[in-house]
Amino acid sequence: MAHTPLTGWTIIFDLDGTLIDTAPDLLNAMNYVLDKYDLQPVSEDKVRSFVGQGARAIMCRGFAHHGFRPTEQQFQSAVDDFIAFYSENLDTDSKLSPFIVEALDRLIDLGATLCVATNKTQKTTDKILRSFKISDRFAAAYGPESVSRNKPSGIHLVETVIAAGGSEKLAVMVGDSKTDETAAIDAQIPYVHYPHGYDNSPLEPCLSHVIIDSFEQLVPCVLGLARKNGKNPEGIVGTRLGD
Repeated sequence: MAHTPLTGWTIIFDLDGTLIDTAPDLLNAMNYVLDKYDLQPVSEDKVRSFVGQGARAIMCRGFAHHGFRPTEQQFQSAVDDFIAFYSENLDTDSKLSPFIVEALDRLIDLGATLCVATNKTQKTTDKILRSFKISDRFAAAYGPESVSRNKPSGIHLVETVIAAGGSEKLAVMVGDSKTDETAAIDAQIPYVHYPHGYDNSPLEPCLSHVIIDSFEQLVPCVLGLARKNGKNPEGIVGTRLGD
């Protein structure tokens, strides 16, 4: 097989806010559950700040927004209702991020292996990737049930990369949140931040961080990181672009 610039490299993608703008359907699911408790619906802008650590975190923040303290039984029931509603309505209003499909295909053409590390449930992850017809581009897609520790632990990234047949020493993480950044730092993997997702918390001043404004910039960004880090895979060396 011919050697290509990204042969041996694994690119890890977050899902919510990175691959797919899922906020509209997450909002519908949250408001469906809140209505059961006679609580007012929240806005899409608000729910975007709730996304990042799975269904339990979303519902916890949704209830906290209203100052409502459910019992443990009520909370578990709310999470179950959220997941059930969302899993049946996950592609109603959600959309693929602009230029993401083109970026995925170009990375594959250049020899990269792609995978997904998300805090979405495994069942929902598999279903939404199939629904948006991008599942065949990923060698592995791991939700929290498939790893020993989920994001923000770097173990989530490392175990997903290994499942995809790669090595964390030749990997790049692409995400949109502090959760993704923290996981990348923990795993000592270079991080590419997409600031148009759901979390605009300030990034850590790490040399291995790069910020892109559009997924049109992703391929040259990954190529640059691979050239620099490939020379010294034991030590992360990158360039932080932008603030």
